[in-house]
Formats: sequence, structure tokens, C-alpha cells
Amino acid sequence: MRTKSGATYKRASYLSARAAIGRHVTVELERPFNVFQTPELQQANRVLDAVLVQNKMQGEFSTEHKTPISESDADKLDEYFSDVLLSGDAVKLSQFCWYNLTTQPSAKRVKEETAED
Repeated sequence: MRTKSGATYKRASYLSARAAIGRHVTVELERPFNVFQTPELQQANRVLDAVLVQNKMQGEFSTEHKTPISESDADKLDEYFSDVLLSGDAVKLSQFCWYNLTTQPSAKRVKEETAED
């Protein structure tokens, strides 16, 4: 499958489409059907996995990193979240949790970086 411009979809798009089909079948059609484990679809899942591996080997899937947050923006966020535990604001607390979970390196990555040193 290709986009309108002829480029391949990203890996996450393929996996999201498969998961969406699974949700549609189980929720909308109300059928106890697991797209990932049903014997009738095992061959289709293996084909999708093989296509993903092949595309990765051909270099069609590349990771696109977002630009890091500037130091001044990080300072503004620190100031904004300085009273998050005292404010009693549930929205601000949710934002704080989201920010910390998405910007902090995973434990696995930290372990890899320390092993390299």
C-alpha cells in the first residue's frame, strides 16, 4: 500500500490499521474475535509482519525525531509546573504527568546509555 504521493506508509500506520480492524470487529460487530490470534488470520498477520521487515531492511522506515525543547521553553514549563501539587488543578496535574512521561527517557534507554560510558 502506498500514499497518494507514492510513498510507503509508516510502520505505525500499518500496525494501527490492523489494531483498528481488530477493535471494529470486537466492539462494533460485537464478535469475540481476536485479529492477532485467530487461526484464519495467522497467514495474513505473517504476511504483514514480513512486509514490515522487508520495508525496514530496504530503509523505507526511518525514525523522525522531533526537535528538542529549547532551554528557555523548558524553564517556562518548570515555572508553570512548580506549584502543580499544591494547586489542586486536575488539568494541570494531567499535563504535568503527560509532559514527564513523554519527555523522560525510558529506563531501557538510560541503561543503554550508562552501559556505553
